[in-house]
Amino acid sequence: MPGIDFALGFLKHQTALARRFSSNVKKVCSRVNSEVMAEYIEHLSKELEGIPPENIWNYDETNLTDDPSKKKVISRRGSKYVETICNSTKTSTTVRFCRNATGSVFLPPYVVFKAEHLWDSWCVNGAPKTRYSRKKEWLV
Repeated sequence: MPGIDFALGFLKHQTALARRFSSNVKKVCSRVNSEVMAEYIEHLSKELEGIPPENIWNYDETNLTDDPSKKKVISRRGSKYVETICNSTKTSTTVRFCRNATGSVFLPPYVVFKAEHLWDSWCVNGAPKTRYSRKKEWLV
């Protein structure tokens, strides 16, 4: 079976490929493609017709993990995002943001820790008016 020396030699001669660290992506997120996004934008544009921007709100969240299991993979040289599909991580913290389309109103962040208890020390030095919570287990 070919080993690491074979892989490194192969990469040396294949200039279109590179070794990169990949990011973990849940299986359900990996199914979204450009056609799905284009259809979503088309439907959203129709729904938002005639609504003033100050009444349109955007909510987003990002999941921060301490999972050190990023793996190096072989990808096309110059690929901006290299991802690995996974279903779970070790621990995570979700940060949620919300603001209106004019950018004039930005609600304070909402932070959710994956933990059994919410410790006071976790809520120190956050952004002003940030809300904190915890959830023992994430919904899957």
